[in-house]
Amino acid sequence: MVLGAALLALVCLMEQRIWAQHGPSPQPSIWAVPGAVISTGSAVTIFCRAPPGVTYVRLTHYVQDGKWFDCIPQGAQEVFEFSLQNMTQGSAGVYHCDYLNRSEWLQNNDTLELMVTESFTSDYRLENSIRLILAIILLLGLGALLLDAWKSRREPMGPSWNLKLRA
Repeated sequence: MVLGAALLALVCLMEQRIWAQHGPSPQPSIWAVPGAVISTGSAVTIFCRAPPGVTYVRLTHYVQDGKWFDCIPQGAQEVFEFSLQNMTQGSAGVYHCDYLNRSEWLQNNDTLELMVTESFTSDYRLENSIRLILAIILLLGLGALLLDAWKSRREPMGPSWNLKLRA
């Protein structure tokens, strides 16, 4: 997953350079890998594409406590990666990127709404073990009934059976 995220960032960096050579720079943007809908406990990487010349990038999450994550560019970096681990319901919401260009904060109008869903991963071994035990008990019960029926056909019924034959 880390390799895929790194490859995506490299592609975005190359795309930025191509735009710089052949036209105006693309608008700043924000996106998430593996996507904007993730399950509880999983990780997500949020990418911010910054305009050229920024000196500071901040990923802000609109929540009550005003949570944010900061990143300082390394050289001519234009795509910034924010790895968020162990996502919870409190991690869901709207994210956006802010950029510091010299002494002025620029806010990107592009936002990302991240949804965190409940993960219903279950250990089916216990449930399957219970089903297997119940199936074994059922088979043993049916086997006992068949054995009883088979024995009753093979054995004479006792003295009353012999009396019926003589009469």
